[in-house]
Amino acid sequence: MTEIQTSQVARVSCARLALTLVALCGVARAEPVVPPLVVRAAPVAAQDEGAPSHLRLPAILGDHMVLQRNADAPLWGWCAPGARVDVSASWSSQASLAHATADASGRWETTLRTSWDSGPHTLRVTCGDETVTVRDVLLGEVWLASGQSNMEMTLEQSGGAPGEPAGEELVASMHVDDLRLFLVRRDVAAAPRDDLVGAWRACTPETARGFSAVGVLFGRMLHEALGAPVGVVASSWGGTPVEAWTSPAGLAALGGFDDVLLDLARLAHDPEGARRRFDEQLAAWRVGFDAAGPGPAGRWMDAAFDDSSWPTMELPGRWEDKGLLADGIVWYRRFVTLPDAWRGEPLVLSLGPIDDRDVTFVDGVEVGSMLGGSAWETPRVYPVPAEATRDGALVIAVRVWDTGGDGGLRGEPSQLTLRRRDAPDPSLALDGAWRFHVGLGPAEIPAPPIQPQIGPNWPTTLNAAMIAPLQPLALAGVLWYQGEANVGRAFAYREALPALIADWRAGFRRPALPFLIVQIAPFAYGGTTTEPAELKEAQFLTHRRVPRTGLVVTTDIGNPADIHPKDKTTVARRLLAWALHDVYGRADVVPSGPLYRAARVDGTTMRITFDHVDGGLAPRDAPLSCFTLAGEDRVFHPAHAVVDGDEVVVDCADVPRPVAVRFAWGAADEPELRNGAGLPAAPFRSDAWKGATEP
Repeated sequence: MTEIQTSQVARVSCARLALTLVALCGVARAEPVVPPLVVRAAPVAAQDEGAPSHLRLPAILGDHMVLQRNADAPLWGWCAPGARVDVSASWSSQASLAHATADASGRWETTLRTSWDSGPHTLRVTCGDETVTVRDVLLGEVWLASGQSNMEMTLEQSGGAPGEPAGEELVASMHVDDLRLFLVRRDVAAAPRDDLVGAWRACTPETARGFSAVGVLFGRMLHEALGAPVGVVASSWGGTPVEAWTSPAGLAALGGFDDVLLDLARLAHDPEGARRRFDEQLAAWRVGFDAAGPGPAGRWMDAAFDDSSWPTMELPGRWEDKGLLADGIVWYRRFVTLPDAWRGEPLVLSLGPIDDRDVTFVDGVEVGSMLGGSAWETPRVYPVPAEATRDGALVIAVRVWDTGGDGGLRGEPSQLTLRRRDAPDPSLALDGAWRFHVGLGPAEIPAPPIQPQIGPNWPTTLNAAMIAPLQPLALAGVLWYQGEANVGRAFAYREALPALIADWRAGFRRPALPFLIVQIAPFAYGGTTTEPAELKEAQFLTHRRVPRTGLVVTTDIGNPADIHPKDKTTVARRLLAWALHDVYGRADVVPSGPLYRAARVDGTTMRITFDHVDGGLAPRDAPLSCFTLAGEDRVFHPAHAVVDGDEVVVDCADVPRPVAVRFAWGAADEPELRNGAGLPAAPFRSDAWKGATEP
């Protein structure tokens, strides 16, 4: 089962936020409202159990590594508390030297100036009579590649650009000794770790095959462009939100996460206490939930309740297919006459899968419920006590809670049965007509407590396990391909992505660390349009507002039917263009396609100007697709658009007095507009409206 984020705008409460930090990868389903009752504390690295007594370096500082050239490179590790550490390197005729003293926890840190001499070199770290020698060290350009599944997609899984090598042919070409790869193993933690699992490897077909396609292709292209060693560190996890990659300090600065951060601290230091606290909150919530709405107040579960005015519905089946378009709580009731031999006998009630959650009653007494976890595919099988069968008749009442999407009893007719517990045959069929009534809308249902979890979708957990241990490694820049998991809260991404950038720049101690952003690609997202467009807009605005960031547009290399487009070669090539232009000063390289600058009304048309029109706008000989116009009524209509010099002119017969223009605002739009370098224009809008009507 895949998941979908619930729709949110701006900042959301921590309780609701925790339910939305999930991936969107294909078919949409609702994320559980009450997570399973599982609390798992993150494993603690051995060195945290006491001060280390032996000299040790982190995994990122190991044989075959690349250190950032011509930089004051941080080096760190662990040894006996208070011990002196000496570091020497072979990249100069006179050995470089650095010194440090381990603190009370045994951690030490120093910096060592690197040179332009690529090597290979040797690095030696000495503490007392212990020495660690790091061999085959290259000095070059070090990049971190991170994000979710489109960054994690391996070279083996990806395809090449049109007309270029792909598949095994592409993998077989990856013999680049001066390109070194470090793949961070997936992991989560409640608190920042000091180390992680991974190792540096020279780039070969074997090591490149399972490495990030974007990362390894970018690394090879950069090596070819600069003629220098390149190191790429890949730390990514599919389906994960930006908040999981942000540190506690970064989220605290963003705001709105105080409760989540407090829960994480409890999980890290007192997991049993965290479980007890959640159990108490859940019990209190259940009392309120059981009393909420007209059903409990009117005792709709009781046998004596008169449901004769309720309409009927044939079960099983999605209630949307029966004409009921509702989310929230719906009640079902069914009167059953029992065979004489069943009187006073314990029974078993089977209802099949219920979408999503339920509380089930027999003659007003609860016989079972599923209110936690992702239970929409779980068949319900509940015991019915003998006391409920003494009269030879009973009433089954099911309070169904649909959190979004489909709702109802969705099994097969054969799954709706009532039988004796000790004699499974025969059984009574319960499919057919049931009485039903809507109880509560989604907004009226009490919000449940959120169980703290140490998982990849929980805030800070990936940062703690997969980013913090890399810091403060000297980097040339970051490649970031993420956003699909935040589509359901796209507007909040305007703040969340800049917060991540600021957080990582602080952690890696480079206030202007280059940060290159890959914009999410066209994808249908279940038919919605506004939120994917707003996510792309948030990425664009981050580039516009945050210095030393780049934006790679992918509107021409996506797949509206596949959230994981295969062409990662073009993505890497466009990242390279930004890197060469902004990081390495290559003014001759065009980094970007047209980026929206301004729009002005010109009679019945709107004229749009752009940055990065290098070589002019194209195509010039045909109308442009994916433009819409709106007037004061805020209703957008498909518009006619053409290139006129370095501007685009847009008009629409249905909008004689245009006020706003949008471009590529559909989730799966694949427009043609580009510049003379062949790079596509980024989606944009001139308005800031909420609730405008799209075509």
